[in-house]
Amino acid sequence: MKSARMFAGSVLGLMLMTAPAFAATAVNVPLECTVVDTDGVSHTYAGQYLGVCALFAAREQSAVSAYTLQNFSFGLFLQSLNGITPGATEYWALYKNGTEAAVGLTDMLVVQGDTLLFRLTDFTTNDQLGSPVEFSIGSLVGPTAAVPPPSEGIRNIASDFDVTKAVLFLKSFQNADGALPEPLLSDWAAFAFASHDIGDARAKLREYFLRWKPELSKATDYERHAMALLALGIDPYIGTGTDYITPIVEAFDGMQVGDPSFINDDIFALFPLLHAGYRSEDEMPQRIRDGIIAAQRPDGSWEGSIDLTAAAIQALSLFKRAEATQRALSRADGYLSSQQADNGGFGNSFSTAWAMQAVSAIGDSHTVWTRQIYHTPRYYFSALQQKDGGVETPTVDSFTRLWVTAYAVPAVTGRTWDSLMGHFQKPAKTTLAEISVVAAIATTTATSTRAAELTPATPEFVAAARPASVPEGGTPDIAEETSPDQATSTSENQTAAVADAADTSGTWMWIMGLIAVFGGAFYSLRFGR
Repeated sequence: MKSARMFAGSVLGLMLMTAPAFAATAVNVPLECTVVDTDGVSHTYAGQYLGVCALFAAREQSAVSAYTLQNFSFGLFLQSLNGITPGATEYWALYKNGTEAAVGLTDMLVVQGDTLLFRLTDFTTNDQLGSPVEFSIGSLVGPTAAVPPPSEGIRNIASDFDVTKAVLFLKSFQNADGALPEPLLSDWAAFAFASHDIGDARAKLREYFLRWKPELSKATDYERHAMALLALGIDPYIGTGTDYITPIVEAFDGMQVGDPSFINDDIFALFPLLHAGYRSEDEMPQRIRDGIIAAQRPDGSWEGSIDLTAAAIQALSLFKRAEATQRALSRADGYLSSQQADNGGFGNSFSTAWAMQAVSAIGDSHTVWTRQIYHTPRYYFSALQQKDGGVETPTVDSFTRLWVTAYAVPAVTGRTWDSLMGHFQKPAKTTLAEISVVAAIATTTATSTRAAELTPATPEFVAAARPASVPEGGTPDIAEETSPDQATSTSENQTAAVADAADTSGTWMWIMGLIAVFGGAFYSLRFGR
């Protein structure tokens, strides 16, 4: 169980090994394979070319001599390789094409030319022990399917998605002032223009954003707009004369952001916060992350939604891959994989775009996510792109076509929201919001401390009940999925002081520390100008 902490999903860890050195033998991977775990239970995998079938083929073709797989709650875990079983602080680390794998063997898709490398690693020191075991993917063995003919009125699906034409389609709808027809479209177009700029499209939109004063009410409104500002290189605190970060901070109640019955406002809060002076190690982002992980369903999804699951993958990818984070990512990756259709897409064009960004966030190439012959997510969008460059047929209303095209551009170019946003620092002056967040965190922590004295220990994460916020089959938009609550954001030094007080003196010292924080902050604000 020691190694389970490093992997989540099905073999999440598998990262590399020690043992007798083997040449990088090419193995032929079957479309279907059956492996037996250490309990004698057989597991059959079919329909995709997976890392576990590559390992199976490697043994059949003498690229490795032996392996054992143990079944955990999160999937099959590589217990031993070539007769070597890791010690108490060791695990088998897996690398694909020289990069540490984000998923385990049973979730990892492979294509011809990929290389898998295993090395025995000590997780306490990160030392690599012994020589690696390595093999490559020679060929993919299994039935093939014919490519369906292009639908009437749709460009040849064998051709690639034309990103430039897609951006020109968006640009053609820009008003003279640089805005798109609707505020929501302007926000999402910022990501499209940031990922692939054409002429003055981005510059015009940026100039508009510097003057624009949108009417926002919900936490998700502020989150989306702050993200758009960051994608255009605009300081979300002072760049437009309006602070769009503080309302997000104020929606933090010490544990989560906005409406406790929704999860999207928590997911999307992390993107602007971690680009606006907050660090992933800070207490507020950590608590938001923990709440997101706690809300994950047993099937690996969030609320049974491809969209929210894809967004959560992007958000969690911003944190160091601790055991809980890695486990959540691996399970989510497995869920996404199960939702990909034979046409390469994920239910609809909106969901497919966000799923593609999630694939990029975990470090996979879109070509790895292939159905049939070359039915990748990009292939899916290629089939939907029209001669005017927009996605979806002209029978669909222009608002929807603009919206999904804005989603598609960063998706097909392999850009995540994180990769497109700039970084800005928090204002030096202590804000009332930062003081408030100390109170929120102190209150929740003090309550937890008192509860711990009265009740038995609880699991690492306690999932809060969150009803579905996105109707099945609906189109995703963070602006329409939540409502904000009053809350706050964290001042690192103040939070640390409060935390130290809790550790040493209990609930009463928490209260005294909180009074001191408020008193000092008030004095600073009242007399320190």
